[in-house]
Amino acid sequence: MAKRPAAADADGNDPKQARTGPQRKYKPEWKTKYPWICGSIARPNNPEEGMYCALCVKHGRAWKGTDGAFILRGIDDWKKALELLARHEGTDLHRASVDAERHSEAIMKSAGTVFNALVASHDKQREDNRCVMKRIVKSLYFLIKHKLAHHTLLPPLLELLAEHDPVLSKYHEQHEKYALYVSGRSITEWVQCIAEVIHAEVLRDIPTDCYSIMVDESTDISVTRELGPCVRYVSGGVIQERLVVTRPVADFTAVGITAKIRSILDELGLRQTRCFSLGADGAAVMSGKKTGVQVQARVLMNAHMLYVWCMRTY
Repeated sequence: MAKRPAAADADGNDPKQARTGPQRKYKPEWKTKYPWICGSIARPNNPEEGMYCALCVKHGRAWKGTDGAFILRGIDDWKKALELLARHEGTDLHRASVDAERHSEAIMKSAGTVFNALVASHDKQREDNRCVMKRIVKSLYFLIKHKLAHHTLLPPLLELLAEHDPVLSKYHEQHEKYALYVSGRSITEWVQCIAEVIHAEVLRDIPTDCYSIMVDESTDISVTRELGPCVRYVSGGVIQERLVVTRPVADFTAVGITAKIRSILDELGLRQTRCFSLGADGAAVMSGKKTGVQVQARVLMNAHMLYVWCMRTY
């Protein structure tokens, strides 16, 4: 027959607890004297599962040589809890962690001033770098514009300019073994950036309401046949001609050339119906009166388009 649990006495106390003494456990009032008490990393608000030192866990990097109490393992010896807490608070490791926390708080209080100083320093460095980049780009553009070997001549040109330009001179002194942006790969990237900027400016200058195109075929060094349309337009009362793009063409029939011209105009954002003239050489595929490009362009793009046979003049 199962035994009944012992009934509580008149004061409501458990007779078993009265025989074995008070039950030992974590007491929240300990945190008043030792505010650094916390739980494990997974459950920091539950020190009753084992007490850790929040400061030593955060700053105590030199725990080796100790038994790892309050840092690597929680303390749940509630009988000696007060003794262990007082002993830990007196250790050199804990005092060093307290000093580290005070130093961290002082830095946080002055974070606004430090942050502003860092931002100002970063802004100045960024402005200096931009001044250097402008000089590099202008020097590279000068070489490209005059059809000079920019990969070979850019580094010595910048060295020459650094002798008379304090901005370049300072940059070369500080970055002599680091980022000088004069390697072959860097120069190629600079050229691509310059090309993109110029290309965007040309496209912005081309009016979309009235323009004409001149089309011709060329072959590059890889023996790839390409189509290069030049756009002719009026800007500020001055006639302009711009080679805007070249694209490889596999089909050099009238149908293939016409399709490629239309694709390029769509790529450039130019309305096909506003192209009023087409200039090309006298090849039959271009000038044919029945199935040539000029006929198909009138049918597919603009019925009023004029065809001009571009002849070489001597």
